[in-house]
Amino acid sequence: MFSLIVNNIFRFVFFSILQVSIVQYMDFGAFCIPLIYLISILMLPFETPAVVVILICFVQGLIIDTFYDQQGLHTASCVFLGFIRPYVLKLISPREGYDTLMKPTSSQMGIAWFITYAGSLIFFHHLLYFYLEIFRLNELFSTFLRVTASSIATLFLIYIIHFLFYRNEKGLS
Repeated sequence: MFSLIVNNIFRFVFFSILQVSIVQYMDFGAFCIPLIYLISILMLPFETPAVVVILICFVQGLIIDTFYDQQGLHTASCVFLGFIRPYVLKLISPREGYDTLMKPTSSQMGIAWFITYAGSLIFFHHLLYFYLEIFRLNELFSTFLRVTASSIATLFLIYIIHFLFYRNEKGLS
């Protein structure tokens, strides 16, 4: 249990630093803003209580907002992600449910499950983030294009990171 907590804290710190020190300054174009720090929220264990997930999301968003010099966009979007996570997990759960020892990885749950899980949560996060950022309806379609492009780029980068770090987790641990 202690090693699981340490791993999640390390993941949280590592991807936060990676986001604010490298990814933030990479130029992917005006319509593509990948937010890879979301992997630290996506990889939380299934049995993490919803209140703890929302608290972790709040702290994660607050840290990213501090470095992005924004007033709560990441925080609100991350808290929303933490709020809908249990509903998405319930919606896409296997017939027999989740084993308490399993992790939300593609090697344990399958590639299609992971893409559906991560893709839907990333899309909802980005949807709220970009519409809160623009906060007007006259750019509805261009904002939706930003949401879609950024969600695809974020999912692609998160899947590559996920493949590099989690491909050897075949058994229950």
